[in-house]
Amino acid sequence: EEIKQTFKKNDVYYDYVIGSDEVKKGDGHIQKMADFLNIEKVDLVKNALYLGDGLVDIRIAKENKIESIAITNTFGRQKLKEAGADFVIAEIEEVFSIIKSS
Repeated sequence: EEIKQTFKKNDVYYDYVIGSDEVKKGDGHIQKMADFLNIEKVDLVKNALYLGDGLVDIRIAKENKIESIAITNTFGRQKLKEAGADFVIAEIEEVFSIIKSS
């Protein structure tokens, strides 16, 4: 709910903000989200952004061909860029300028 309010406050349109701690991060995580939305995984990934703070998050995004936004909560900017992050941000509010420019 907090993330939804942050998006609304920043006047950013979205269809869904979803995540899950029910399954281990990986392909199953992405598939669970597609199942939740009742769409094919291939359709989810071409319209999604993956926001995470770890190297595993970046790997999952890359493996699933999802544009990735890494936040420097756990690793520094350089390490996240080296891992392949499409965007690296320091504060969550920076995500909104990325979304608005997409």
